Amino acid sequence: MSVDDAALHVAVILINRTIEEGDPNETLEALRQQTAELQAVREQNVERYQDVLRTAKAVKVENHLNRSHEVSYVPDVYDEMLNQAEIQGYIFETNMNALLEKLDEAIDANDLQVFRDLITSPDLQIAEVVPANVPAYLKVLNSIKADAHENNNSFILSRSDIQFAVTAANEKIDQEGNIEKAVAEVNASLQSDNADATFEVLKRPTSMLPEVYLAAKSLYHQELSAI
Repeated sequence: MSVDDAALHVAVILINRTIEEGDPNETLEALRQQTAELQAVREQNVERYQDVLRTAKAVKVENHLNRSHEVSYVPDVYDEMLNQAEIQGYIFETNMNALLEKLDEAIDANDLQVFRDLITSPDLQIAEVVPANVPAYLKVLNSIKADAHENNNSFILSRSDIQFAVTAANEKIDQEGNIEKAVAEVNASLQSDNADATFEVLKRPTSMLPEVYLAAKSLYHQELSAI
């Protein structure tokens, strides 16, 4: 075992010990050891870490006791301890769950500022968040929650709900922007009496229009000019 591996092992043993002792502050201090190599340890979530890690450790100990009676069982030093990867996973999960609870409250309160601050948190890992579109994300999530309640369905906010709202709102806003751009370009081509330019805009997929035909190019231009 290398020096770094030995230091990590000692740090993990200390974390497991503080979990058992039940003092959240000592657990926080142990989690923050540099040799533990843990990321995203948040002081505000220390009580949650204590509860989650203690429960996870108890489950692991119970599983070990059950497996220890099997003929094929091979003892391991981490049979009754959480290892570094497990601890890190529970930290990430706990951070996300804490954020989801706060986001749920912000959605219910329609609090855009709090919602904006939370949705951009690195602990949530939501992709493609566009700051200008945040109000639209909140609107989509309000609609999802309202639909669930109207249909008497229980609703527990998840990261996938938020990612769906972000993706859906971004796509809708992009489509609306493309349509506005197409309308402006069509109007410009009509003013310049350019049937070719009108047709080029009409056939563009981003214009979100039905299929157009080259043979009717002049007719499209003529009819649109008459509007």
